[in-house]
Amino acid sequence: MKIVSMPKNVICSSPLKEIDTHGDSMNNWKNIKVINCEGYSTFFSEEFGLATDVDLQCFLIDKDGRRLCDVYANYNPNTRKISEDLYRVRDWVREREYLISFETLLDLKFYRCKPEAPRNFYHETPDIIKLDFGEEISDVRYEVVQTLYADKRYKSEEKRFIISKKEELQNITIWATKYRVAYEMPVLMDLQEGQKYYYVDQGVCEVIKVYKYPDKQSKNICRVVFADCKEKDIAVGDKNFVYIPLNFESELLQFNKNLNELVLQPVIQKNQANNLINVMWQPVEEAARYVVKLYRYVNTENGRKVYFLKDYEIDRNEHFLSINDLIINGHIVVVVAENRAGYVVAQSRGIDVEIGEPKWF
Repeated sequence: MKIVSMPKNVICSSPLKEIDTHGDSMNNWKNIKVINCEGYSTFFSEEFGLATDVDLQCFLIDKDGRRLCDVYANYNPNTRKISEDLYRVRDWVREREYLISFETLLDLKFYRCKPEAPRNFYHETPDIIKLDFGEEISDVRYEVVQTLYADKRYKSEEKRFIISKKEELQNITIWATKYRVAYEMPVLMDLQEGQKYYYVDQGVCEVIKVYKYPDKQSKNICRVVFADCKEKDIAVGDKNFVYIPLNFESELLQFNKNLNELVLQPVIQKNQANNLINVMWQPVEEAARYVVKLYRYVNTENGRKVYFLKDYEIDRNEHFLSINDLIINGHIVVVVAENRAGYVVAQSRGIDVEIGEPKWF
């Protein structure tokens, strides 16, 4: 088990440091420019955690950080070309026909309206003045507001950056993946000092002590410290103490392995009332024996594991097996055919007992 760290020196989020209980592959995560976030499904920042959407807005500000009002630019929103007219630039970017891309916005020259300039106010079209009636504003800076949104809880958080030129916009980055990612609770047996986890609403934390478990006097499993040096005891079952899987492989993927499954054509019939299942398959000519492998998948708080239960060896002349006294949900069966030399000549994918036939995991 390893601690996985992402590269440092990113503007938008601190380095992502999370425990990866399935290895150190991180091909699913990329450090992307926020302006190029389209097509990505999950985002991460240490201050906020996981987000399902990220949005940017840009505001013009003066040297004191105040947002500029009544600002014009020599920009034609209809032809997207520089014109002799000055058009009102709203103090937000995304609004109806006034939509201006970030890159275009940072290329414009901005003007204030001179006192003697004629004013025309319209509700449906931008206010327009002539170039002669505007005076250029120097030292324009931009306040970029990044908003992260969390799915289901409808929670959001804003982060602000002050930039003065277009190139600096490219430096605002965030960790992202095209996969849907959810928090997972750590397995108790995996806890070690020095590991980094995420505590929902409080940020990244580091394990500084692992308690003996189980303990009659306490339900605490470990103690963690946050970036502000505050410490906290974590109790078993704390749903806010989580990690973010950097590699999405799981033990269930072993059940995708198969060979000549179409020859076997395995199927399961179940009797829910008696907790009885019948596993049936077609005979394989080269088979000297069959092996039916039974597994149990448990997914509970602080514990996820595939348990191998038993191998049932079946004579080559029999093509079924009855298993009783099962809690049907959560069991997985694999049917294997072996020849006289012990080589596998056919193997099914995992059969979810609840479904009754092989499936992809």
